[in-house]
Amino acid sequence: MKGILVNHGGSGGNMNGHAGLKKSVKEKVVEKKADFYEPCDFVMGDIVWAKCGKNFPAWPAIVIDPLWQAPEAVLRACVPGTLCVMFYGYSRSGQRDYAWIKAGMVFPFHEYMGRFQGQTKLYGSKPSDFHLAIEEAILAENGYADSAMEAGQETLPVTNHGSAEATGSNQESECTIQQASLNSA
Repeated sequence: MKGILVNHGGSGGNMNGHAGLKKSVKEKVVEKKADFYEPCDFVMGDIVWAKCGKNFPAWPAIVIDPLWQAPEAVLRACVPGTLCVMFYGYSRSGQRDYAWIKAGMVFPFHEYMGRFQGQTKLYGSKPSDFHLAIEEAILAENGYADSAMEAGQETLPVTNHGSAEATGSNQESECTIQQASLNSA
């Protein structure tokens, strides 16, 4: 990614007084690149923060192999060039939510904990459900995975985080979300 630097000086490239502009443009380019992750930066089993669009909260999720770990409905909604994730926590119906996440909308979990754990705009989800999802992701990151999830079964009906509600219509969403139980696959 290249930044654009406009030279307002007419003295052969001498930016007299504009050196700060040059530096800030360069810093912005480096900063933007540092916060931009591609689907290929992650592998199956990585714990991540995933966003379904610019106005949606980042939510803890795990990168999955959709061929082996996603319900059929999720496979049918495949979006090429994206990353398939399963969100931690449960939807209002007690099922897991899945998404196909675009580049720039996924972040390493541990490295971005400080940035995302304090989010207050949860787009209709309860803060308590968000915190439970974070706790579940931390447990998974430390090797305490839900054996039902690993076996491809959902058996734990718990409080919902409302991610299905949080996604709104597909017109607003920048990724495709499908709600489905692993049992319905």
